Amino acid sequence: ARMKALEEAFDSRAVRLGLTASPDWNEHRQLAHFFPDLIHRMTIPEAVDLGLLAKPKIFVHDVDVDGSEITLLPGGDFDDEELGRLMSSGPFLEWARRCRYDDLENRKLGTLFCCKSAQQAYDLVAYLNAHLPAGSPEPGLVLYGIASRKRREATLAFEAGELDTLIQVGILLEGWNAPRCKLLIDLSPTTSLVRATQKFFRPLT
Repeated sequence: ARMKALEEAFDSRAVRLGLTASPDWNEHRQLAHFFPDLIHRMTIPEAVDLGLLAKPKIFVHDVDVDGSEITLLPGGDFDDEELGRLMSSGPFLEWARRCRYDDLENRKLGTLFCCKSAQQAYDLVAYLNAHLPAGSPEPGLVLYGIASRKRREATLAFEAGELDTLIQVGILLEGWNAPRCKLLIDLSPTTSLVRATQKFFRPLT
């Protein structure tokens, strides 16, 4: 449908540009299908080298918790509810708070938290609100369980600089580009390369 719109809306000789964080989503949604006469393809590292995207810094933190088991679903990814309950435990919440607010450089950055379940997101909001540094605004919540109007208000407030932190579950991964989003704190492990790429592309733009 997208290609049909492009073909009918523009001159056939027009140059078409495609921007995607996941060029080979699956067998049917691959870049080559939508751009069969591709002239040039630029990777994310090449765009970073040219200064078109922000240079990434990635830190992986180990958090000690009691042994636990998480179910792998038939599709190959983790069970959202089980993983959300684990990630709502005290050590993860405290690590998230320290990462967000104890590092003075991080405190200045527009931040996106990725959670696995709605309950995990609510637990994180409550924990952060209980330990907010003086003068820091409360984080905004963006998930399917709340009205679309409130989700939109939160993202607009973030983009305007009125909020400095958004906490989301499965939203803002495709097509959302906010230049203020420069820090991603990922509390939503996944085995899916596509889902991971979508998340980590947000602060690069």
